[in-house]
Amino acid sequence: MVNVTIAVYSKGDGTLQLGPVAIHSLWDGFGGLCENGGDTDVYSDGGDPIVLYDHLADRWMVSQLQYDETFTKAPPVFQQGTIVDPDTDFWLGSIAMDRVGNIAVGFNAMSKRDFSSVYVAARKAADPLGSMFGPLQLAVGSGVQFNSYKRWGDYSSMTVDPKDDCTFWYTQEYYVSTGSFNWATRVGAFKFDNCKAGGK
Repeated sequence: MVNVTIAVYSKGDGTLQLGPVAIHSLWDGFGGLCENGGDTDVYSDGGDPIVLYDHLADRWMVSQLQYDETFTKAPPVFQQGTIVDPDTDFWLGSIAMDRVGNIAVGFNAMSKRDFSSVYVAARKAADPLGSMFGPLQLAVGSGVQFNSYKRWGDYSSMTVDPKDDCTFWYTQEYYVSTGSFNWATRVGAFKFDNCKAGGK
């Protein structure tokens, strides 16, 4: 890979699989500096890429960060939102996006009337920006943690299955009964009906 183009080759036989194409073509449809570059030829290439390969998942990813010529325009926020209930505490979230742009976030939540439980909230790609539906409860807690050494599991993970790029997998801690180190772990899988493996 060079600074302005990308080519992808087979690891098996070295044949060309993609490209060479302009780096910014990877961002078609996203808008902003990564797709369109800056206002001058010097910054029109879409930025410098970072290429990562996960050997265990057999997946690769290219990401980039692009500033304008003056380095004063911060990259824009495409969308953001807050899941809020004034009577509920939310923490330890994890978020992921599938192949068609659907987003799911998982987290713990508890209140004065509810034990810490496992929840997910989500949005389809076509939903209004910044909105989520839910939350939906994946696991109902029925206990609290004591003698915790001021630490809650910190093992929250929302990921998308590399086999179909549609199935969300979420894992999170909760307590079935009150105790110090007798937590339970919930693993849940789900997908949106508008995401099909191998196509959009």
